Amino acid sequence: MESGGGQLKNDMKLPPRVLAQLSLLIAGIGWLISLPFRHTWIGGLCFTGFEAGLVGGLADWFAVTALFRHPLGQRWIPHTAIIPHNKDQMIQAIAEVVEKDWLSLTLLEEKLQKFSPLDFLLRLWNPDAAAEVPFRLERLLSRFLQTFDIEKVAAMLDKFIKQVVSGVALSPLLANVLTLTMTSGHDEAIMDSLIDETLLLVQTPDFRDKLIPVLHKAGESFAATGNPFKKLGLWALDRFDVINYPELAALIHERLQVELQKMRYDRTNELRHKIVELLPLWADQLRQNEELIASIESWKQSALQRLELSVPLSALLQSIKNEAVEPASSGPLHDMLHSLFGYVNSQLNLLLADAQKKHAIDNWLKSRMYLLLRQHHHVIGQLIIENLEQLDEKHFVQTIESKVGGDLQWIRINGALVGTLAGVLLFLLTQLLQLLPFIRGSL
Repeated sequence: MESGGGQLKNDMKLPPRVLAQLSLLIAGIGWLISLPFRHTWIGGLCFTGFEAGLVGGLADWFAVTALFRHPLGQRWIPHTAIIPHNKDQMIQAIAEVVEKDWLSLTLLEEKLQKFSPLDFLLRLWNPDAAAEVPFRLERLLSRFLQTFDIEKVAAMLDKFIKQVVSGVALSPLLANVLTLTMTSGHDEAIMDSLIDETLLLVQTPDFRDKLIPVLHKAGESFAATGNPFKKLGLWALDRFDVINYPELAALIHERLQVELQKMRYDRTNELRHKIVELLPLWADQLRQNEELIASIESWKQSALQRLELSVPLSALLQSIKNEAVEPASSGPLHDMLHSLFGYVNSQLNLLLADAQKKHAIDNWLKSRMYLLLRQHHHVIGQLIIENLEQLDEKHFVQTIESKVGGDLQWIRINGALVGTLAGVLLFLLTQLLQLLPFIRGSL
């Protein structure tokens, strides 16, 4: 019942605008009623009070109305409709106050100093909820993969991958990978991998046959750059079958495999050691040698033109789509998603246990946020200006009036009340002054 009574009381509460109009109406009616009796003491008291209240109420009505519009629609009255006439200046002032005072760069930086972005992100990560993410993603991808055109998507991916790779400078990337590998102590592992790949290439069945035209071309180049005696000697050697290119290719092929085997399993091998020592030089050449950089970029572009990714991508997408039709407890898609989230969880657990790393990541995130804040702090003012400028004068005035109009109506109410009280006090003071001669005479 009490809550019902309180609700009824709130419903019966009059808006400030209505109360202001009533105060002015009461003052006006009171002034008219007391006008014939103003020569009597009580009538004069009421007349003076209502008159002062009417004047105060009218003056404050004019002042409040003049803020938002022309009183009684009279545009000739100066200094009225102040807010519409000063809309642009007000918008600029509001933006400056918010940007430079209320949300100043210094204030936001102080708040950011007390904020831990990493803790905030970690609080968002719920391990129990995260465990469901792979399953949900798998179901979502299953529905999606059943609808798309594999050939079209494969062609799009082929084009996208080639565009991305084409825009990446390969030489600096190779140099950075090489330097990082050496500084982390994996230079010997690089050599093992290079030798293993070279051995696989050398041991292919047709490698020896491919050496024969290479040797022919080398001989021709030797003869072309030498004097006539070199050409004659090379012709004679070839003519009398002194140089047997197939046998020479076989000999080089066999010798190459032996040397590669020695380099692979003997870490003290002199040739291997010299190649390892050359790795830093190669890294520098990849960064500084313009001719080498241009050559690598040319090779990359040529390789991308020859490379056809649509077929393997189509096969991969088809296998994923086949799995997606009926999600199983194993398969490429299932294994990839669960491995990914398992890795994320393990890294987060390691991070939570390493206070120093947490502090370093937190500082890095803060530095990025500081940089973004300093670069884009001016956007606060711009957003305010852009949003407020979308309002025309009418809606701009209505927006302000809806927020502060109620409080301004109390100025009118207080004006009528204070005016009435001032009128009563002035009347009493006047009566007192008129009685002073009689009081002095009686004394």
